[in-house]
Formats: sequence, C-alpha cells, structure tokens
Amino acid sequence: MKGLMAVTLMVGILSGASVVSAADLTAVEIMQKSSALYQAGVKQEEETVEIVLLKRGKTKKKTLVRQSLFSTDEKKIRVMFTAPLADKGRKLRIIQSNQTSVSDVIYFFEEGMKKELRVVGSNSGRRFVGDIVREDIRYLSGENTAEFDYQLVSEDSTDWVIKATAKPEVDTNYSFRKIWVEKSSFAQSKMEYYDENGQLEKVQKSSGLVEIINPQGAWRIKQLEIFNPKKETSTKIEVVARKVE
Repeated sequence: MKGLMAVTLMVGILSGASVVSAADLTAVEIMQKSSALYQAGVKQEEETVEIVLLKRGKTKKKTLVRQSLFSTDEKKIRVMFTAPLADKGRKLRIIQSNQTSVSDVIYFFEEGMKKELRVVGSNSGRRFVGDIVREDIRYLSGENTAEFDYQLVSEDSTDWVIKATAKPEVDTNYSFRKIWVEKSSFAQSKMEYYDENGQLEKVQKSSGLVEIINPQGAWRIKQLEIFNPKKETSTKIEVVARKVE
C-alpha cells in the first residue's frame, strides 16, 4: 500500500479547483463526475470506521472495516463489523457495475447463516447499523448513476442541489433523495432521504472538511452524521484509518 496523501480542501482554493457553472454541466453530468472522481486514481482502499449511535441520551459504539476494489468495469465494496463481539461477522457486500444496463447487487451475511443472502425488495430497507439501512451503503462510495434520474433543484456559489429519483426497475425504499454536491470538489457533502410518502426521513451531512486524497482529485468525507428527525436518533461516522493504493 502506498502512503496516504491527504490534502484538505478549503473552498477549492488550496486544490486549485475551479468552480463550474451549472450552465456547463447537467444534473446527470454533475453526478457522473462526482461518482467518477470518488474512485479516480484509486485501485483499492481499506478504511477503519468508528460509529457512535445516539438514542434518547444513550450511546453505543461500533467499529467496522470497509474494503473497496475499483476497476474500469466495476466497483466491489465489502463492509465487515469488527466490534462489538455481538456484531462481529456481520457483513455486507456490494457489486456496482460501471455498465449502464447492470444494476447494483447487494449481499448480506451474519453469524448463523449458511450462505450470503442477496438483498432485494423490502430487504434493502432493513437496518444495517443505526440509521443506516442496507441500501444506504451503496450511496456512500459514489452511486451507480445509471439507476437514477437527476434534476437540478437549486444552486448557490458553493453547491449544486440535485434531486435523485430511482428508475422504475430499481429497488429502493425512498421516493427520492436530495444531494448537495460541492462545486469545488464534486464531493457529496449532504444528502436528504425522503420516504415513500415524500416525507423527510433522515439527513446525512458531513461534519468536517472534504479531503482530496490524491492528485487525480479523489474526494473523501472523513466525518459525517445521519439524523432521523422522526425517531430522534443520530448515527455519527468517522474514518479513523485509511489505506489507499
């Protein structure tokens, strides 16, 4: 593994990135570039992630490892709990094709199961950890843009706000999502998830600066928080170690 080169992005100035006008890019092109930059120059990656769950004043801590393999054809993601002992062995595996006609494939495994379970239909909405359901994992590493229709909702000097609606053939638990994409880095710094009735279900927001981890402009969010206003629960996520090749 090569050493990690992290460059903190501050309003795009230190990276030398230029702010792009929405007149130059469509909503689809913005999302395609965001997802492409996520894996730019990265062949494989391993992250150690600490998670803090907050509910009614009580906290729980968990640790997992996320491994990602990137190629021109597909992206493979494996998420495995390492602590606490009760969660150890629970895994989620995602295969995300770069071909426009191929949908994401998700598999789940935990102790006691004889083999992996393919996650389809309503199973994708089952909780994985805290406020994160199984479906959500595939949105945390640059999503498969072929599965969604995108619409530019608004923009300001720093961000585009894009509405993502799943295509009819795609399994999803959301009527749509709103995604905030930074103009300077194309990082997805905020996401709102709306339930099947079009009501806000939860908000995912970065709680730190975006990191650019290589000269190709691959972006990462080191800290984020997911808040569910209905349940009044919160899931805080922090990447405490990262190895990139």
